[in-house]
Amino acid sequence: MRLKKLFMFCQSICEKTLTNRFVKTNIQVLFNKDTGVMNPSILRRRIIGLAGGALWLIAISGAFVIWSLLAIGTPWAKLVLAVTVAVIAAIVVINVVVLRMAMRLPKGINGQKSEKKKLSRRFVWVVGAELAAFAVINIVAAASRQFELIPLLILIVVGIHFFPLARIFHVPRYYVTGLLFCAVPIITLIWIP
Repeated sequence: MRLKKLFMFCQSICEKTLTNRFVKTNIQVLFNKDTGVMNPSILRRRIIGLAGGALWLIAISGAFVIWSLLAIGTPWAKLVLAVTVAVIAAIVVINVVVLRMAMRLPKGINGQKSEKKKLSRRFVWVVGAELAAFAVINIVAAASRQFELIPLLILIVVGIHFFPLARIFHVPRYYVTGLLFCAVPIITLIWIP
C-alpha cells in the first residue's frame, strides 16, 4: 500500500512540474489515467531493465577506471583506486537489492508478450548496429594505422546508441548520457591532437 502511495505521489509531482511530452507519455505508460492505478507488470520490467542497464554501465565503467588507476600506479592513484572499488561495490549491492525487489513484483498478463517482443527486437537492432559500428571502426582504424582513435570513436558510438534507447525505453536521462558519451571524446579529439 505504501508503494502505491509513493508512486501516486511521484505521478502527481511529475504531472504538475514536468511539461515535457515525452516524460508525460512515460508516466501515462506506468499509470492508468482513468483509475490512477499503476501497471505493476510494466513497472517490474522497467525497474529490471533500468537496474540491469545501470549494473552493466557500472561494471564496464568501473573496470575501465580500475584498469586506468592500476596503470597509473602512483600512491594517490592507489588511494583513489581503494575508494573507487568501495563505491563501485556499494553501488552494485544497491543495484542487486533493487533487482531482487523488482523480481518480487507481479509478472503481468500474457497479452503483453507482443509489446515485450517489440521492445526486445528494437533493443537487439540498436545493439547490433552498435556492434557493427565497432567492427567498422576497428577495421578502418587498423587499416589506416590510427589505433589511437579507436577508443574515442567507440565512445562516440556508445553515446549515439543511447539516443534510440532513450526513445525505446522512455528514459529521458539516456539523452543526457548519450550526449556526454559523445561530447567527451569529441572534445578530446579537438583539444588533444
